[in-house]
Amino acid sequence: MLKGKIEIRNFNWRTLVFTSILLASKFWEDIIWYNVDFVENLELYSLRSINRMESEFLSLCDYNIYVSAEKYEIYQA
Repeated sequence: MLKGKIEIRNFNWRTLVFTSILLASKFWEDIIWYNVDFVENLELYSLRSINRMESEFLSLCDYNIYVSAEKYEIYQA
């Protein structure tokens, strides 16, 4: 079931992709980058912006970023 609360538009898709990758890397990887690491290495957004984007993204997902093994198998290929 999709519970989207935001529309993907031409002005926000990059921010959404960046934030989803940031959260996915924290969720999936054993060794994570901290938000400050993204700031220092990518120089795309300020630390304050990244923290805000992460917080808002999680809120929009109702803090539920779990993906079942079955769902992962569907999209993994």
